[in-house]
Order: sequence, then C-alpha cells, then structure tokens
Amino acid sequence: MPGEDEDAVLMMVDPDTKEAFRKGEGPKESGPLFFTSRERLEEYARREGVAAFSVVEVPAGVVGRMKGRPHWIDGQRR
Repeated sequence: MPGEDEDAVLMMVDPDTKEAFRKGEGPKESGPLFFTSRERLEEYARREGVAAFSVVEVPAGVVGRMKGRPHWIDGQRR
C-alpha cells in the first residue's frame, strides 16, 4: 500500500481518548480510518471539521488483518 512509508499507514487519533477516529454507524458498519498519506488525512480532517487530532503511524499489515471487518482507507469503505 503506498504511503509515506510503504510499510505503514496513518491513523487519526482522538487526543483525549487516544482512540482511533471511526466512520460508519453501529457495530457492523463502524470501523477505523486509515490513511495512505498525511495530506489525505489532513484533507479528510478539514472536510469533516475535525480540529483536534493526533497522527499515529501503524504497520500496514494492520489493514490486512481487517479483512472481513469494516474499515476505511482515505475516507473510502473497504
């Protein structure tokens, strides 16, 4: 997966709760947001009106383990 580091993706994290921002409604549709670049993450935050967030780099293999579970890459459901 392309990104700042090909072995990593970025997550937008709530600085207060330290939990990843999620998209979708309910437990069957809600999933974490992953981003392939800091620019895409910041664009998403601006568009959604998210002012306070931290950026955390996570191994790209995490996305592979999400198969069959809802998750979002660059704002698009996968």
